[in-house]
Amino acid sequence: MNHNFQEVIRQATGADSLYHIEDIQSLWSGYGKIMRYGLRGGDRAQACDDRCRVPACLALEADADEFLMVFEDLDASGFPLRKNARD
Repeated sequence: MNHNFQEVIRQATGADSLYHIEDIQSLWSGYGKIMRYGLRGGDRAQACDDRCRVPACLALEADADEFLMVFEDLDASGFPLRKNARD
């Protein structure tokens, strides 16, 4: 991840630093990917109510031919379960 994007994430979350956890998915024939990063420092937990949870959008940033979208980690905020179409 480029240095500018790292700084955007630190500013948006109040984190001291970040670390790569996993690559979740490759996109568009290798033209991008969804990655999960962890934060050291900072706290972004918010809930809309006890039954519904939408991840907070923390930052959006464009840099040359790259685009960064930072969303809250629902697992880290205490919402590890996911519904699927069969639920």
